[in-house]
Amino acid sequence: MKIMKYIVPALLGGMLTLQSCEHFLDTKPTETYSEELVWGSRSTADAFVLRTYPDILGLYHDFWGDDQITLNTILRQSCPGEARDLINREHDFGFNKFSIIRRCNLIIEQASASTALSDLDKKELVAEGKMLRAMIYYYQAKHCGRVIWVDRVLQVDDEFNLPLTESIDRTYDLILSDLDDAIAGLPEEYPAGRANANAARALKSEVCLTAAAYTTDATRKKTLWEQAVVAVDAIQGYSLDANYGGMFNQENSYSSTEIILARYFSKENTNGGDTYMQTVIPNQGNDNLKKLGRGPLFKKDWVFECWLEHSPSQNLVDDYLVIDQLTNEAKKWNTTSQFVNNTNVISNDAVRDLAVNADELDEHSLAYETKDKGRDTRINDFMYTHRDKRFYASTGLL
Repeated sequence: MKIMKYIVPALLGGMLTLQSCEHFLDTKPTETYSEELVWGSRSTADAFVLRTYPDILGLYHDFWGDDQITLNTILRQSCPGEARDLINREHDFGFNKFSIIRRCNLIIEQASASTALSDLDKKELVAEGKMLRAMIYYYQAKHCGRVIWVDRVLQVDDEFNLPLTESIDRTYDLILSDLDDAIAGLPEEYPAGRANANAARALKSEVCLTAAAYTTDATRKKTLWEQAVVAVDAIQGYSLDANYGGMFNQENSYSSTEIILARYFSKENTNGGDTYMQTVIPNQGNDNLKKLGRGPLFKKDWVFECWLEHSPSQNLVDDYLVIDQLTNEAKKWNTTSQFVNNTNVISNDAVRDLAVNADELDEHSLAYETKDKGRDTRINDFMYTHRDKRFYASTGLL
């Protein structure tokens, strides 16, 4: 009997344990969310949309992928894949962004189909999805011209062998159509870091100019130029910020009147390591600059350890004009009175031994020397002083 007494409680305990296991097994996964939950309220829908932004905005400040293949920067360490037309499974030239495109299409379709969201919420979210889709396809268009345009959420049984757009003009027509819908549906104001109607107008103006550069149709080109002007003129509420440097730090990045759309990072989670800034500032202190007789000196010495891999090219520098000290006009650096009156033009033959590659010297090459041969007179003083104030912030010469 004692044995039975022990067995019965044990069986009861086992049954209770099984019942507990049933409840445990019935627990819904906590790491995934149903579509009904995500699109069941504005707050959860916003969470999905906001998670899409970093994947897209990150492409728009990636000068490693874009700016270094222009005439704006000089890459010192290696030749980028873009410059070598290197497209393979390791480097796809920005073409393989279909997972991000799918997220954009999910926003458009799910927000539109939601029975829980208000009509205004649907309108804004669908417009935002189209804005983001336009941004990712514009990034692709700049790299590839023709793209695979996917405007729906593909299912497993859909045809995935999709064609390229028939022409570059068609690519830009599709992007501009998305931007027009975004302009019509986005609010005029949105929290910082989120695209509003003005951001869509600003992007449309750039897309129009880029599209005009690649079309061979003169009538189309003129129409695109006109659309670019209309889009810019419609932007309201923004102006150039007198505190240019403050836009890039905690000082006034959230309140700047110049920022239309930006990607924000927390100050507490940001450092110099593994950032773009680390590769555009020389690992050089003022003591070494003084020792070498170089300059100008950094206003803040030893900001953080860096490796200079990217430098502004002369083309970028030349785009910042200099104030003529006699006429107060903005001019190219070598046409100002202070430069012309203090320098002499010298021939290619005189500098042939100094050139990195003498064979590259031609009629477009420029060489100058100062009229005053004293050690205290430097040609850099006439080239880089009295520039547009933004020049110093952009090139790190603050």
